[in-house]
Amino acid sequence: MNNWGGMDYQDVMAGVDAVLKQNPWIDSDRLGVTGGSYGGFLTNWILGHTTRFKAAVTLRSISNFVSDDGTRDGAYGHEDDFKGIVFDDLDQYWDASPLKFAEERQNADLDSAFGQRFPCADRAGRAMVSRAEAFMASMRSWCSFRARITT
Repeated sequence: MNNWGGMDYQDVMAGVDAVLKQNPWIDSDRLGVTGGSYGGFLTNWILGHTTRFKAAVTLRSISNFVSDDGTRDGAYGHEDDFKGIVFDDLDQYWDASPLKFAEERQNADLDSAFGQRFPCADRAGRAMVSRAEAFMASMRSWCSFRARITT
């Protein structure tokens, strides 16, 4: 419980290390990262915890568990993940939020990042748009790179 961005992050990074070791032709200075849904969350998390990637594409992702829990477009919440509702322990939800760690990218050499929202976001009123915009705004503030949200 409450291990979002913990062992999964370590596992992915160990996998990247293994692939690079087995394939010396891969340029480790030109890596990209991408993911959607949970993979989008993990992409956001990775961006706040390492400077190894020069490009990122995050799709349909969570960047802030505090706002996600009250504005998501489905019935599923994170009460089981965090052993309580968001209002019981805001810090726990925030500590698992990639947005909290966006500042860590301040000195990074990220060339570009892209966020994509649901194609029907405007018509359906999905809240995903605001979370993508918040994450991209934070990355623009701390990094000197091109960031945009595509639809």
